[in-house]
Amino acid sequence: MRKKRADRMPHLSHLSAMAYTWPARWYQQGRMFALKRLERHPVLHGKHMLNISRIGWWPYNGLDILRFLD
Repeated sequence: MRKKRADRMPHLSHLSAMAYTWPARWYQQGRMFALKRLERHPVLHGKHMLNISRIGWWPYNGLDILRFLD
């Protein structure tokens, strides 16, 4: 189980680094909008925190897109 989690972490780390390296103002505003949306919904916030903390892995699904847009 730990091997699966460990294999996902470099990819997640790379995506996170990509999200914070673009200096464009429109991109920064979009990132802040997305993070606020994630914080607003308890399920999405829980998934996000679980995934980035490396405690566990809770994959996103199609329903999460609807939750995000809500």
